[in-house]
Amino acid sequence: MLPFESMATVIRAGLTTGLATDVGVSFLVLGAWAVAGCAVTAWVVGRRA
Repeated sequence: MLPFESMATVIRAGLTTGLATDVGVSFLVLGAWAVAGCAVTAWVVGRRA
């Protein structure tokens, strides 16, 4: 469920040249997870305030 494969692809693309494919898709997946995480965090903080 967590984006381990996407994170591995992004790290692989940063460390090597030409071995990783579909890096753009991996960045989109990680970006979606980041937005979802921020939304859940804001919701939890809003409930506690």
